[in-house]
Amino acid sequence: MLETWRRTVWRLLWHELMKERSKQHPVAQSTLSIATRLYEAISTHRRHYYMKKPRQKLPIPTISFGNVTWGGTGKTPCLHYVARYLIAKNVRLMLVSRGYGDDEWKVFAVEFPNSLLALGKNRFENAMKELKSHGMPTNVVALVDDGLQQYTLHKDLEIVMVDAYNPFGNGSLLPRGRLREYPDIALPRADIVILHHADHLTQEASDALQSSIRLHIKPATIIATTHMALTSLPLARELLTNGSIRGLKVEPFPKPQVIVGFCGIGCPGSFKNVLQTTFPDAEVYVEFFPDHYDYTSSDMDYVKSKLRQKYENKNVVIITTEKDFFRSKEVLCRSWDRYDFRVAMCEIEFTQERDAVIERIESLLE
Repeated sequence: MLETWRRTVWRLLWHELMKERSKQHPVAQSTLSIATRLYEAISTHRRHYYMKKPRQKLPIPTISFGNVTWGGTGKTPCLHYVARYLIAKNVRLMLVSRGYGDDEWKVFAVEFPNSLLALGKNRFENAMKELKSHGMPTNVVALVDDGLQQYTLHKDLEIVMVDAYNPFGNGSLLPRGRLREYPDIALPRADIVILHHADHLTQEASDALQSSIRLHIKPATIIATTHMALTSLPLARELLTNGSIRGLKVEPFPKPQVIVGFCGIGCPGSFKNVLQTTFPDAEVYVEFFPDHYDYTSSDMDYVKSKLRQKYENKNVVIITTEKDFFRSKEVLCRSWDRYDFRVAMCEIEFTQERDAVIERIESLLE
């Protein structure tokens, strides 16, 4: 009972945080303003403290993937894109991650099963421990998840993701806004800035955003653009049984009248947009949950109740993201065992400056 109450309160709080400031409750506005000032003081002190310390350098090439804002910037799919490229070059991978949310590292481990995993708060110590336990291999590249704010860790390549849907939030730091750091502080550290969901912008808006980013970056920093592409929709039970992400045979399904989706990711609007683009003739309904949300059967019963209210006796396909699936796969498969339940397998695609990005990565392998 207490757990159900806690989860309900968290969902209500999350939806309040997602609202525009003008639509938030006055009490929420005041509370968030106080919390934001506290966050700014703590984060500024932390940054100054760690930036004075010596850099800790791993004995292997190290690529960091980070963001200026909280969640939904395409950091994980970009990391996987680079990982696939390196695997094709016969390079072994080591994921260096806090392991927060218990989903992203699991997806990585399934797709790249022979990789090293350095999980935990102290990135450098965990990475060195993992390397030593494998005999200090040399043909390895470290991929640091959420590494931009790891100030003491030396990075050979700093990749920073920017979400075109909401590049810098409302200009405020967490929790009143989405910024983890102000752009003029974070972006100068970037070697590559990737503008994700760039297809969401007009050319004029894209040019304006890139111009604003260039005010804060080094002259040699690359600005690339990407978008998400749906590559396949395998049945969830096939993923559960097979355990492999890519290369599964996708069973055909009747043209759906309705797509019912659910997700707990940083940029839920992008997931809905992918579904609407893929199924232009279907009605698309998506239930949003907080980022890294750990589902229960009660949550799925709630989604089912919405489905019955709106779409009884219609041809419905249920779809979630791969992050959501691997976070709660047993619960989800049990809840939707009588439905056509599928997992959206998406990959990042470069639309601008891919070759320049690859050239920077290649330079680390020489």
